[in-house]
Amino acid sequence: MPMRPKIHKSLAGIVLAAGGSERLGQPKQLCEWRGKPLVCNAVEACLAVCGAGVIVVTGAHASEVEASLQGYPVQIAHNPHWQTGMSGSLRSGLEKLASDVSGVLVSLCDQPLLGAVELAGLAGAWQAEPEVPAAARYNGVTGVPAIFPAGLVDSLLMLSGDEGARSLLDACPTVNVLELPSAALDIDTVEDLARLKSCEADPD
Repeated sequence: MPMRPKIHKSLAGIVLAAGGSERLGQPKQLCEWRGKPLVCNAVEACLAVCGAGVIVVTGAHASEVEASLQGYPVQIAHNPHWQTGMSGSLRSGLEKLASDVSGVLVSLCDQPLLGAVELAGLAGAWQAEPEVPAAARYNGVTGVPAIFPAGLVDSLLMLSGDEGARSLLDACPTVNVLELPSAALDIDTVEDLARLKSCEADPD
């Protein structure tokens, strides 16, 4: 039996789920993966490791996304200006963080092959050096999901436009990197969704 992921008491999670899904043509947040909307799968993975709470940032399709999360112990941070770029959604989530967290896990709702086991591995890499960011690497790039120490929250808040967390990772002198090839599949197009459906019968 696989071990249950360790819950990190001072780690908070932010799930970015505000996008308009223009290329997909339907709300990606609500596309089903193994019987649940993508946003619910992302939330469950974060809750398995984030003991300081999970914040879900909504924007487009907010009412439907929030309805899908009924029963989950999460905070909702609505970003009415979600079209202005990812930085605004990230800021909306960060502004709801408790002051005593030591790290924040930033994740997306549309990387469905990432589960609690992968996030637990990332949290372990961060815990080894909690003052240094830990981030996933896939397709030769370093990006989210990523864990930022509390000391970098102000830098995250200063991002603007469509700058996401990856731009801050690129600027950090040291990042603890964990190879997570499963993060490479994100759902932006109909083709991506078809690729995901082809994984449906695969074991966890």
